[in-house]
Amino acid sequence: MNRRSLNILLISTLLLSNLLLVAFIVFRRPPHPPMLREIIVRKLNFEKEQISKYDIFIKAHQEEIRANEKKMLDLKTELYSSLSKKENETFADSLSLAIGKIQTKTEKIHFQHFIEIKKLCKAEQLPAFEALTVELAKMFSRPQMKRK
Repeated sequence: MNRRSLNILLISTLLLSNLLLVAFIVFRRPPHPPMLREIIVRKLNFEKEQISKYDIFIKAHQEEIRANEKKMLDLKTELYSSLSKKENETFADSLSLAIGKIQTKTEKIHFQHFIEIKKLCKAEQLPAFEALTVELAKMFSRPQMKRK
């Protein structure tokens, strides 16, 4: 074997191993965890009519949450932009308090959403809902990973 064929063989081997490594990384990604909607529908064994109503609840819930997040973002912007001004501490405290109230409202919106889900349940689905609440409490009590 001459030097040129050895180099071609070496380059080909390295290229193939890199391609295999990339393929392994891309195709061996852990599956995305199921969305909360799918978990709830599956665990509560919702029927088509219940799923339709649930989807309506989800849409309304998301709109309320987005509106709240927008208010909170506006207040945070105002709070942190006041750093460059000679605002008094009372102003910052009032903005922080308003942000806290919006966060409290957000949690109440989430809680009410689950009350609505419970109302969707039929009597035979209520034990599954009770079991789900334990699981939900664990899910929401640990820190959430940021989406990329």
